[in-house]
Amino acid sequence: MCLPAVERFAVWQDICGTPPFPCYLHCAEPGEFSGRAGAGELGQLDLLSLSSRGRYEFRRPPVLVRRSDPDQFRLVLSVSGSSGVVFDDRAVPLCPGDLVLADTSRPVSGWRGGADGLSRWLMVSFPRRLLPVPDAKARALIGHPLPGATGLGGLVSGLIRQAAADPAQFRPSETPRLAGVILDLLAVLVAHHTDELRLAAPEARRQALLLQVQGFIERHLGDPRLSPAMIATAHHLSARQLHRLFELEELTVAARIRTQRLEACRRELADSRLRHLPVHVIAARWGLPNDAHFSRAFKQAFGLSPQDYRQRASEWLTP
Repeated sequence: MCLPAVERFAVWQDICGTPPFPCYLHCAEPGEFSGRAGAGELGQLDLLSLSSRGRYEFRRPPVLVRRSDPDQFRLVLSVSGSSGVVFDDRAVPLCPGDLVLADTSRPVSGWRGGADGLSRWLMVSFPRRLLPVPDAKARALIGHPLPGATGLGGLVSGLIRQAAADPAQFRPSETPRLAGVILDLLAVLVAHHTDELRLAAPEARRQALLLQVQGFIERHLGDPRLSPAMIATAHHLSARQLHRLFELEELTVAARIRTQRLEACRRELADSRLRHLPVHVIAARWGLPNDAHFSRAFKQAFGLSPQDYRQRASEWLTP
């Protein structure tokens, strides 16, 4: 919906002034403001995206907390632009990529936007009881910026971005599990930053480590040295610990490596833009330098030899 410039900030005030998390807003130059909001759900998580251009301040004083308190935590991801929050008279500037945890039962204020243009936040709200760490530990991190570009924070941020991009992309049966993964990773992140990692549930730690290992595998598929031993060493695990990590997964760690390599080869063999590359070159690009071994494994996985598959794919694409 495109509104006249003079009406945009007034509508934005109405949007941000309604429950469950009402705030007062002020903008010195409302005629320069523009904004867009989007909302969705992921299991028991509420997703909210706010994008705006033009600086404004927001306040949620005690009177608004008393008027509407959904008794939730809200995780804010600063995606771009200039912004910040104020908790207990302590101002916290947020850089793009930062995460910050808020408590709907506590007053908060802050600012968004500025001379540098567009500001975007992604927010995930959920009942406090769903975060599997002691409430006091989570509250201790309220208003403290958490790194969201690397490590555990990067995993949390990546999942939030993916979920917010299109919540409808996930089947109803998938959303509770994905919401649980996000909460488990957030629990590990909170516990890590309170030096109380032992308080995080074992399953949360397992999920975090599993995602880290899976990401490592994807980044190193082209390395012929990639193996369970290499992965275990890189993550300071014993071989037994690594294999136990994959016990509940559909594939063992070795099978996952093999499957992802073959799938990558299959995609490139079907790509008409890569027909100038010999089959053995494509295989080697994905860590499979042994021609005979690659051909046997490919035919076992897809029912055709690599060369026959490439030919068949070419016929499928020919009008």
